[in-house]
Amino acid sequence: MTDGGDSSFTYPVPPEADDDELRHMWDYWLARSRDGRLPARGDIEPLDLRAIMGALTILDVIDSGGKQRFQYRLWGTRVLELFGEELTGKFADELGFDPEGHIQAALEDVRRTGKPHFWQRPLPPHRQLDHVSYRRLALPLGDDGETVDRILLMMVGDARPED
Repeated sequence: MTDGGDSSFTYPVPPEADDDELRHMWDYWLARSRDGRLPARGDIEPLDLRAIMGALTILDVIDSGGKQRFQYRLWGTRVLELFGEELTGKFADELGFDPEGHIQAALEDVRRTGKPHFWQRPLPPHRQLDHVSYRRLALPLGDDGETVDRILLMMVGDARPED
C-alpha cells in the first residue's frame, strides 16, 4: 500500500481518470488516509460528497464460510440510471452482466491488496442507451486501517458520441 517507510499512498490515478468528479473522489479518499492507513467508513462524511453521492456505491466485504463476498450496501441514483438496475443488497458474484467475473476479480484484488483500483469497461450491450462505457474507481476502506471491510466505488458513465 505504501512505499517503504513513506506515509503516502503510491498508487497513481491513471490519466483515464480525467473526470473532475473522479479526481475529487480520489483526492478526498487520499486526504482521509493517514500515515499510509486505510480510511475507515467513519472517516467518510456523506455531506462532503453530496455533489457526487449519486455516483457512489458502497460494498460490504462479507466472510461467507471462508470465502469473501461483496454485498452492495448503497447503489447511488446515478449508478442506477447508468445500469438501469437496483443492486442494493445483492452480491457482486450474482450479477448477470458479469459472466466472466471481471468485477468480482477486481473487487477481490482491492480487498486482498488494500490498494485502489481503476478501470474503464464497456457497459453491457443491453445497457448502452445514453452511455457506452463507464469508469470506476474502487477505494478500499478499513475500520482498523489495514483490513479492507468495505469498498467505496465511484462510477462515471461515458456518454454515447452524438451522431
